[in-house]
Amino acid sequence: MFMLVDWYVGTWSAMLICMAECIVFAWIYGAHRIDRDIRLMFDRPLPVIIRISTAFVMPIFLTCLLLISIFTYKPPSFGEYNYPVYARAIGWCFTLSSLLPALSYCVWLIVNEKGTFRQRFTRLAKHTKEWAPANEKAEEIYRETEHLAEFTWRQLFWFNVTGRGGIVMKGIKADSVPML
Repeated sequence: MFMLVDWYVGTWSAMLICMAECIVFAWIYGAHRIDRDIRLMFDRPLPVIIRISTAFVMPIFLTCLLLISIFTYKPPSFGEYNYPVYARAIGWCFTLSSLLPALSYCVWLIVNEKGTFRQRFTRLAKHTKEWAPANEKAEEIYRETEHLAEFTWRQLFWFNVTGRGGIVMKGIKADSVPML
């Protein structure tokens, strides 16, 4: 069983979940918003290595790794022992058990949203306006700077590459926003 979990969950699920997280954080929520959130919490910008690796390096690396895994897939084995078909089916169930809840929820959201498929997907691929920091002072600053965070894809790409064009929050010090 351990080999099956390692073979299926450790490969497929981990790669797909990590790839989704990189895309969501760097491109949907936006690295510029994460940069603002880091500045609110720590009075420092998002480190360059984090910004570039989350937006470019990891998605490209994980996509290549996923494609290599797909094209070089071989059924699991342990030494000379080849797992039977039912064991492979159990392994794929392990993989689906970690992916299916998130995928099902995404499909449910798309089905229950109004408009054309493109409108639904576009609306759901944006961050929610209801979210805000719990701290009142941080929420005030967050709300004041949110209108500056509406980036086009080109602006977001430029920010991910250079770190320029982000949300400027001059005069905001970490100690002016009391931590919870």
